[in-house]
Amino acid sequence: MRTIKFKVWDKEEQYFNNDYSINGNLIYGYCEGKKMSKKEQCKLVFLQYTGLLDKNGKEIYEGDIVKVIMYSNKIKTGYIKFSKKEACFTLNNGMFIGRYKREIIGNIYENKDLLT
Repeated sequence: MRTIKFKVWDKEEQYFNNDYSINGNLIYGYCEGKKMSKKEQCKLVFLQYTGLLDKNGKEIYEGDIVKVIMYSNKIKTGYIKFSKKEACFTLNNGMFIGRYKREIIGNIYENKDLLT
C-alpha cells in the first residue's frame, strides 16, 4: 500500500513548507504552532507523493521535474502530474514513469527554466 504524503508549496512566500497534518479528508495547516485560516490555506499548493523513488532514493512528488532514462538510453524530461485518464502519476506528456530509471532534477515552482 502506498503511503499518502504531501509536500506543500506556499504561493505567496515562494517556498516549500511541510508543517501540515491530514485528518480524514481535512487538511490542517499550522504556522509556528498556530492553526491557519481557510484564506491562509488557499495560498498553498498540496503536492502528493507518487509512491516512487528516483535513482538516488529521493521521493517523487507531483510537480517534480524528472529526467527519465528509457531502456534505449533515450532521455525524456517532464514534470510529474496525476493523469485522471490513466489514474496514475505520469510525466506531463502522459508517459508512465514507473518502469524506467528516473532522477529528480528540480520542480515546476523553483526551476521552470528546466522545462524550456
